[in-house]
Amino acid sequence: MPTISNRRTLMRNVCLAGLLTALTHSHARAEQITQAQKDSGWVSAFDGKSLNGFYSILGSDAPNNDPQTNADGTFSVRASDSSLHASANRTGHIITKKLYSHYRVRIREKFDVAGNPGQNAGMLYHVRIEGPRMGAYPRSIEYQGQKRGMGEIWTISNVWVNTTIDETKSQHQFKLGGKMVNHGNPNGRQCLGSSVPYIDNAWNVMEATVRGSDSAVHYVNGVLVFKCWKMRWSDKDDPNDMSHMLGEGSIALQAEGAEVSYKDYMFMELDPATGKPLNAKPVLAGEFLPAVRGNLLRVESKAGGWSIHYAFPTWDRSRGGNGSLSVKTLDGRLLDQLPLPASSGEVYWPGSGRASGLPVILRENLSGLAVLTVTPVVR
Repeated sequence: MPTISNRRTLMRNVCLAGLLTALTHSHARAEQITQAQKDSGWVSAFDGKSLNGFYSILGSDAPNNDPQTNADGTFSVRASDSSLHASANRTGHIITKKLYSHYRVRIREKFDVAGNPGQNAGMLYHVRIEGPRMGAYPRSIEYQGQKRGMGEIWTISNVWVNTTIDETKSQHQFKLGGKMVNHGNPNGRQCLGSSVPYIDNAWNVMEATVRGSDSAVHYVNGVLVFKCWKMRWSDKDDPNDMSHMLGEGSIALQAEGAEVSYKDYMFMELDPATGKPLNAKPVLAGEFLPAVRGNLLRVESKAGGWSIHYAFPTWDRSRGGNGSLSVKTLDGRLLDQLPLPASSGEVYWPGSGRASGLPVILRENLSGLAVLTVTPVVR
């Protein structure tokens, strides 16, 4: 048996290890974003610890409230899961100080109480806090977060969009490839989504891809629910007025009469010309380092794909399999198998679908072979 002194040392080390693990997990939870997501160009909008970086509009108040220093309880941080929590006490919005134009936004939403499909929340984009408001609702386009209509659209304060609808429905309802119409006031601000892929009592992924005033696409749990084009506003409620295009604004999350939480709130800004992520990490150089050997592998961007420089000692090839390079996603999905015709040289990989142009990592797999790992894209 260990001595009392040894037992004390052991217990102290166990406690320190437990504390370190807890701190590490706490930091990871508050970070709200993984390294792979950062490498792909995602940037966290919420640090999981504070409400810094946001305005708030509560009721008819001016949109200059600071929810961090002048908190009234409408929006807060829930420490148990590092989520941004909205109470049911007041209707209001918490709004990014930064303006966005071409981007993807992704957030997970969960209502605190299951059931009651009328529970309401949501996200607004292209928010113009300096413009007219409908009470707590600033001029914007709403991505509906209500359980029975998640992902559908509401146009707020004289906003108009073009969309395609199902002609067999009495109310505007999005249908991909349907009849193109103008949607907005006074025909009714609500346009139903094509489906309701909401899952009760779970974290639902709300995502939109917005390209200035050109287009916006709404996804719920990976399902396309709505799409619109030519976002604009008209003080005359004229559907043909294209003089005020709505191509930039803040993003807002709603408190709208139900206890709801938001987490993993992130943005990926896009190049307006190419649609590619602006903040994606450049292609990574990597080293392939087998057990006692030091073969250098290098990857460079080239013509929309990658140029891969490799070197294997001749005797290595006799092991079998070293004459090829596996190309996989981070989750292990095989994209390609590249033949390596010599012991050293350069091979070109053009990419595979949406993988082209993304960060890559070179590493050694369990069998000692080189694997080119591609950071995956989530739509």
